[in-house]
Amino acid sequence: MDLCGECDTQEAVKFNSLCDKLTTLFHGRSRGDRQYINSLLDEFNSLDFKSDVIQNAEKAVLIVNQCCCIVPSNDTFLVAKGCQLFSNLILKQKVKVEGKTLLLAINWCLEAVKYCSDIAILDILGALEVLLYGNGNLVKLSCDIFSEDGTLMLLSDQEDNDMSRKLSVTSVWDVRLLALRCLQSVTHIADTNVNDQNSILELAQLEKCACVFFSYLHANRKQDQNELNYVKIIITCLLGLQNIFCQSKEMLDKYVGDALGIVKAYMLFGLPGHTELKPQKVFPSIFAQADLRPTSSNSVKVNKNSKVKLRNPRQAKKTESRPADIEHCAWKTYSAVEGSLKSIAQDYNTVATFLKTSESDYSDSETGQTAKTRSFQGRVRQSSQCLLQTIIKVMDKKVLFGYLSNFLPDGTTQTRTLMTCLLRDPSSQCRLEIINSLSAIFLASKIYFLQAERSGKRCAAFTPYSETVGNIIEEIHRSLCLALSAENSVPVIIQLLKCVARLVQNTPYHRLSHGLIMKVVRNTRAFLRHKDWNIQVASLNVLRSIICVEPSVPEIMEILKRPLKIKWHKNFSVPVYASSGVDNAEDRKEDISGSETDNLCDGDSELDEETEQVTTETKTKNEMSWLLEISLENLGIELRKHLSLDQNKKMEQQSKFLCPVPVRVESYQVVSALCRSHFPSLVSPYLQFVVDAIEIGFTDSDTTILLHAGRLIEAVASMLLQDIKQGGESAISTASAMLFWKTMLCGPITCLVQNMNEPALRTAGCDCLANMTSDVFDELPREKQILIITLLFGCSSDDDTNVRAAAVRALAVYILFTGLRQDIQFVIDTAEAVIKALSDSHVGTRMKASWSLSNVSDALIVNVDDDEAEEIPKSLFTKILESAIKASRDNEKVRSSAVRAVGNLLRILNSELLFDQAVKENVQAAVKVLIHNASTGNNMKVRWNACYAVGNVLRNRFLYAENAEWLASAFHTLLELVQNFRNFKVRISAAAALAAPSTREQYGSLYINVWIALIHALENSHNMEDFNEYQHQDNLVQQICHTLIHLANLVSEADLTPLEDIVVFNIDVLQQSITRFQRNVIPEKTANLMKTADYISSFLRNWNLSADQKRSASLLLRVFSVENDTFL
Repeated sequence: MDLCGECDTQEAVKFNSLCDKLTTLFHGRSRGDRQYINSLLDEFNSLDFKSDVIQNAEKAVLIVNQCCCIVPSNDTFLVAKGCQLFSNLILKQKVKVEGKTLLLAINWCLEAVKYCSDIAILDILGALEVLLYGNGNLVKLSCDIFSEDGTLMLLSDQEDNDMSRKLSVTSVWDVRLLALRCLQSVTHIADTNVNDQNSILELAQLEKCACVFFSYLHANRKQDQNELNYVKIIITCLLGLQNIFCQSKEMLDKYVGDALGIVKAYMLFGLPGHTELKPQKVFPSIFAQADLRPTSSNSVKVNKNSKVKLRNPRQAKKTESRPADIEHCAWKTYSAVEGSLKSIAQDYNTVATFLKTSESDYSDSETGQTAKTRSFQGRVRQSSQCLLQTIIKVMDKKVLFGYLSNFLPDGTTQTRTLMTCLLRDPSSQCRLEIINSLSAIFLASKIYFLQAERSGKRCAAFTPYSETVGNIIEEIHRSLCLALSAENSVPVIIQLLKCVARLVQNTPYHRLSHGLIMKVVRNTRAFLRHKDWNIQVASLNVLRSIICVEPSVPEIMEILKRPLKIKWHKNFSVPVYASSGVDNAEDRKEDISGSETDNLCDGDSELDEETEQVTTETKTKNEMSWLLEISLENLGIELRKHLSLDQNKKMEQQSKFLCPVPVRVESYQVVSALCRSHFPSLVSPYLQFVVDAIEIGFTDSDTTILLHAGRLIEAVASMLLQDIKQGGESAISTASAMLFWKTMLCGPITCLVQNMNEPALRTAGCDCLANMTSDVFDELPREKQILIITLLFGCSSDDDTNVRAAAVRALAVYILFTGLRQDIQFVIDTAEAVIKALSDSHVGTRMKASWSLSNVSDALIVNVDDDEAEEIPKSLFTKILESAIKASRDNEKVRSSAVRAVGNLLRILNSELLFDQAVKENVQAAVKVLIHNASTGNNMKVRWNACYAVGNVLRNRFLYAENAEWLASAFHTLLELVQNFRNFKVRISAAAALAAPSTREQYGSLYINVWIALIHALENSHNMEDFNEYQHQDNLVQQICHTLIHLANLVSEADLTPLEDIVVFNIDVLQQSITRFQRNVIPEKTANLMKTADYISSFLRNWNLSADQKRSASLLLRVFSVENDTFL
């Protein structure tokens, strides 16, 4: 190390000395300087630029500037040596040339191309390439680069011209390649400048470059062009297009079909069995475009109904000869036909091309040149995938899926798809890029994948869109399972599993064929005991995604309930899990070492038999889920009751070592997912093992382990809360919940909340405590209750905003517990903590504080009717109301809960409080803010909560005695919303609020207006701008009918006459709606309707009514009469 450092110092001293000599020469020129300049340049280029030569970057930039000034642009040999120096400085020493020096050097190079002999042109273009790289924004005004008669445009032209005819020594194709590289460099833009419009080339300049790239990509190889040069040109043009589309979405929109056609043509470039295909424009369609590739004896024919047979990896090791240092995965090839696989393997087993990193790694022999060509062919395929990823990233997602269907299999004879590439490409790097492309597609196409459906019906004349998408998804599942079963490259397996996880997250399994999840699980489960922990993590992630599928399907439960037995494999130091009750052939399929995998994914009859067997076993056995078992063992829980004594002894040494931290973290997440999705059936019977896993986690010092162990506590606690609330025979007992909480409070939760180093752990601890039930809290010892409250109030004043938010939320949960709600001091302290949190600068904290404030107001409402509860001080009530009003003017995420709190607080106002002038002013401000939130804004949750809050205000009889200006405004707002608003949930909330007044006098002169508005709302209930509102249509009609029944119960004699015309003209709508209301709701909800019918009948028995009034009463009775069969 010391010798290397000494050498670097010597090279740096020598470089500085040469810089001084060149500077001296620059200031004092004389005759005979050419030889001296030549000598200096030779000495510069003889330096070891692989070491640290430059200590002062400004000196290096000065050398570039002086060299351009000293060396004439027509001196061929000096120019060549100067360009070599530029390349060494920029490429190897990372010298950044900018500003005037950059423009000077570029213009000097362009002039040198014109005047120097062609023997130096390659050096000149090489220097120009590194100078232009990422500097297009600085040279975009240079006409000589982008003009049609410019140097680079002429040199990159495929047709012969005056400049190309001058080339006598250098190959014209080598010159064209370097000219294209210069154009590719000038279109490159640094990641930091992507959003900087000043760094982007003009559209006309980009289009000129794109036309050049497209012309080469559509051209065939010429007779005088060698294959390696042809391949390099393709790579350069693909990278150039990628740069252009990164800069300009307009260019992509214009050339998207041509660009995707190029990707489709080159993504299988160079593979045996796929001859060269001329790029063809791709059009947006959900159906595959015809493959116009000429037929070949080596082409692959895929039969949809034929079973796919994969090459046995063990047999491949015996039959194929490979160098010992070559990974088996590099030569793992995939195909739908076994014969094609063997031919590919024979062609690619000649030399290990994937180990080569540069052209100097290859020999000049014929074999070396062949290997070099194949290596660059792999780069073509890799570059095409990078171009596709750029298109997916930049393109509008609404337009994207129509094009991408050309790259995805749909079960037809289409052979040029990404799945074909994945299954056939022998290069692991190419397969990685293909997987990245698939992941990008899955991410961009989620909304379209959700439309997939497989009805099982066959229609030859027409295939619905949903069926086509369903076919695509099922073929993707099949292909990815094939790839997983055959892949041996660790990086590729990891990315494959991540890709499968993303596919699972975007697939609507409840609308697709049964068995898809089984295929994924069978091919993923084998990696759970892989030696590489990254693969273990990725496989657990896939299974976690399956657990979290929404809506869940019965197939998931069948798979998870399947019992397992542990079998041992000599090549593995950990147990390999295989299915019990399955024959040896099935066990061999899941052996990680790579045993027979024929027919692994195909064969629906086999899956049906297996599923039937699973169901039968599950009925007779009640064992722990295999996934829960594996996850718990990863967490250090030993579950070996089904192992023999000898096997236990073999595991004694290994059990002392825990799994790597990432595996344990993912295992905690899997157990958490099982808790949230399948707690009663899979986790509840084995809750003690889960508790043990949590306790083991808290013996670790790793923060990540502690955090995810805490989140597991939260998951279990939330499901215990939900399970106890739902009740039922399978519900867990309060005693079991008590035992869980006592165990957690004795160590784990206290450890989380009192951890002073990591705020995330304190936040997790507060979230855990927020999931405790009131029954459990009441049963806890007094010291535990005090401990919980003390911890939460301490965290409510924490320095970290997330901890404060979590603590305040937990206190707001506890305030609804009967014992704490009746404790006036706890209510006061909690209210003050919430008010303090509402003034926090962080929106997330204010959002949780707003939700907490609404809980505080709920508790105050309950306390009004509770004789054992004390009233809070008037000053605190005023303070709470002011904070709620202020929060109702905050961010929309804060307002959604704040308006609910305002409504609750106005509901409990009494006459004593209304005597206070400050309260009166706050009431007016509160009503105004509620009306504002109900009538404006794009957040629907805010608006329907505001309508609900207005309804609470209308329930307070004391407020009607005050100034009634707000009353008319509130009613008009609700009437407008219930009739015309686009969101049906807001209309439902407004209709419910209109039923809030309890007496006819409270409606005042607006009583008839409310009738008219509700009838119009019934008529408009079938008009919807968004079809998603259809799911709320019945609820809207029922609520309007309920409000009309309430109004009819309050009708007075004076109202009958004005109601007559209204009812006459709308009798059909009213009768149909009320009749449907009777038939759709439960009998208990029709009690008010019977009461209304009796009330209206009393008008007909009143002899003092006029004829018009009796006519009106008769019409109302026809509307609100109860059908005799309603209660049958």
